[in-house]
Amino acid sequence: MGRKLQPSVVPAALLRPIVRFCLRQGLRIKELEEFFRRALVEEAQTTIEDAGGEVSVSKISVITGIHRVEVS
Repeated sequence: MGRKLQPSVVPAALLRPIVRFCLRQGLRIKELEEFFRRALVEEAQTTIEDAGGEVSVSKISVITGIHRVEVS
């Protein structure tokens, strides 16, 4: 049976190829943060909609950890 990965290892393993690509493209951390925040907000919105819930800035903020002011 295969060994179990620690939860903190998985995101790093998934991100490494993306980070490598971004470095080659000359993207800076501020650009990456904006892309990542936008993706988190969009996925949170989709998750809420798929669950049949009403999308709100507060719900997105709770799910993502991004402050409400930054979500809107």
